[in-house]
Amino acid sequence: MLYPIVPIALLWFASAVASPVSAGDTVADALTGGETSLAFRLRHELVEDDAFAADANASTLRTRLGYTSGQWRGLDLTLELDHVSQLFDRRANDTRNGKTAFPGVPDP
Repeated sequence: MLYPIVPIALLWFASAVASPVSAGDTVADALTGGETSLAFRLRHELVEDDAFAADANASTLRTRLGYTSGQWRGLDLTLELDHVSQLFDRRANDTRNGKTAFPGVPDP
């Protein structure tokens, strides 16, 4: 069962898209008039732990793709997608790869 607010929200959104506040100030204009962004973050972590014979080395690259819409009635929308990829041979225990001979680097 849908809550009563869902149909009301859909009607409000449909009317907002269909009726501009002023010329060129519609939701569609705001969605198509935005900006994209692309960012990269290279990260390397070295863990030296006396309890292990080998040191842990982990290198990752985070790629972030973003989109920020134009403003509509003082509001804007931002969407971001992140992807983290492992670089080189991971010599660390990420808690899922089974490399228990190395110290832990649990974050991706």
